[in-house]
Amino acid sequence: MADYSGTLGNDILFGAAVPNNFFFETGELQVGDIVGGNSSGDDLRFIGTQTVTAAAFVLVSSIEEIYLDDAASSIELSNNVVASS
Repeated sequence: MADYSGTLGNDILFGAAVPNNFFFETGELQVGDIVGGNSSGDDLRFIGTQTVTAAAFVLVSSIEEIYLDDAASSIELSNNVVASS
């Protein structure tokens, strides 16, 4: 398993050929960030209270699971994101 962490800047994160965890603290997954899983079992993990819009997921692909650390968090997904992951 490999772990990757986002930043407040532009991120380009591609997973290894093992299950991957991509961690994003509040505000780190942004429009323009590129995140690509590479095998089954790739996760996006949001840490802290967050509101993530569908626009932030435009360049996210091959993710099988999304975890929210805080019950007050919310995410918005477009049909394209759901179909491509």
